[in-house]
Amino acid sequence: MTTFSPNDDGSVATRRSIGLLSTSSEMRPSCGIRRSAMSRSERIFTREATAPTTFGSIFEERKYYQDGSFATLLGCEIRDLDGYRPSWQAVALGDTVLFHVRGADVVAQFPELAADEFGLDPDGVSTQPSTRDRMRDRLASASGQLAVGDRLFLATDALANWMVRAARSDGERLWRKLDGLQDPMTFRRDIADRRHTGEMKNDDVTLMRVEITDSEPDYLVVCE
Repeated sequence: MTTFSPNDDGSVATRRSIGLLSTSSEMRPSCGIRRSAMSRSERIFTREATAPTTFGSIFEERKYYQDGSFATLLGCEIRDLDGYRPSWQAVALGDTVLFHVRGADVVAQFPELAADEFGLDPDGVSTQPSTRDRMRDRLASASGQLAVGDRLFLATDALANWMVRAARSDGERLWRKLDGLQDPMTFRRDIADRRHTGEMKNDDVTLMRVEITDSEPDYLVVCE
């Protein structure tokens, strides 16, 4: 596993080959993956959010209590890596997207959003208790079977939108490029270039890359 973090963010290692690349964000959407057993999805919404002890201004305080905080969600679990049928299971609210890629082909995209379906008002997890019923109703789930050599790419909205369009025009080039990312500076420059040309919206960007291998990684690198 190799972990990259352009913003000097820490990270937690799991087994197999996992890479995390990110650029700065004001509010980072939830985009995570784990191997252990997943709790019931409903539990995501049962914990009360803890209010900040201080606010920068009365306007921030008013916004917090009136509108609450909000983030899109993509949670993914990889199961049975040591068995005969490894698989992934995921839940999502909003437009943070998982791409399951085998070779140069997209085996699955979850959620299945077209390029023009990424908007300014996506579903997501809110701290407002009044939205819990809607969140439960809108929570989507999916799963897929994994094979050695498969990759999972988990991307937040601006990057996911660009990836959907790029995969449609030249998927082989896209996955070859993302497979070849090896350091955070290259990732950061590429994002900056695409923002400059208007190919990508100027929004927070996070990419997690997971590769399924038939053996343990030879070494672990963590950039902090």
